[in-house]
Amino acid sequence: ANSFEADGQQLRTWIAAGSFSRAEQLLNQAVKSDRLTDNGLDYADAVLVSAVSQKDVLFTPQLLARLNQWVTQSPRSSMAYAVRSYFTQSYLWEDMALEIGKRSLKCPPTDDDLERLGISLADASIALSLDAKNPLALTSKLRLGKVGALAQNGQAQNGKHAVAVESVFQALIAVKPDSFQAHLEKASYLWSQDQSGSGQAALSFLRQAAAQAPADSALPMLVPMMHIQIANHRADYRQYLSQPQVWQEIQTSSERVVAQHPNAVPYWSMLADVATVTGRTELARRYQHIAINRAVTHPADQTWPKMMTSVYK
Repeated sequence: ANSFEADGQQLRTWIAAGSFSRAEQLLNQAVKSDRLTDNGLDYADAVLVSAVSQKDVLFTPQLLARLNQWVTQSPRSSMAYAVRSYFTQSYLWEDMALEIGKRSLKCPPTDDDLERLGISLADASIALSLDAKNPLALTSKLRLGKVGALAQNGQAQNGKHAVAVESVFQALIAVKPDSFQAHLEKASYLWSQDQSGSGQAALSFLRQAAAQAPADSALPMLVPMMHIQIANHRADYRQYLSQPQVWQEIQTSSERVVAQHPNAVPYWSMLADVATVTGRTELARRYQHIAINRAVTHPADQTWPKMMTSVYK
């Protein structure tokens, strides 16, 4: 089976060539397969993120022109609008600099950000009017929730960009009950609304989701990811992660997931990093050794799609 990156490259090639029926077929098949990446992420979402967020494509107008052509030729295609919504979001994430080590999620969006937010949100809404159960359109709209909330909080006149996050979340989990992305994006929204910086609302939500998740779900991984997010915004980063109850929750949740997803290299690497930071040197070496071996033997699907890392450092 192809990796999501290979399928993303194929999708991008077909869109660039104007082969829209092939592009739509690839995405529809990915959605129907319910396939997951090695990391337990929704495969169809990972394919589409990979296709539209590559910098060599993102800052050229040709792909957008093709997406506009697709929508014009197929005005009843929910998938065409969903793909264009993702593409516009990629610009938005680049502009807001939500990648690792850059600007905080809680910085308000600029006027250019808001323009792209509005365009992406409109496309997601049209996609859902054509197919209310399109999981990619639902995911796109849910991702926009945290940015819309920042726009509403920072600039009252931009309340029009607000997304009914809970409603969209419920619609998405009705289609994909254990969606990693759905829970990540709702947690991101809760974090963006947390004025205290404690992250307790997001943690509580994720703990409940993890407790209810099937044994083979990657959802519990969101709990340690949230702890790291909280730590990244504290002056006592190392001390926070070193707290016995925090470390225990990180280790227990992570090991539960890697037991079911042993080839998820980023999870092993994350465990190694936290073990290093908290002074557990021998344990860190063991985790890193596993990560290196897995990366060699199972190289596919080991890169986090960009939108997946936009929230959690």
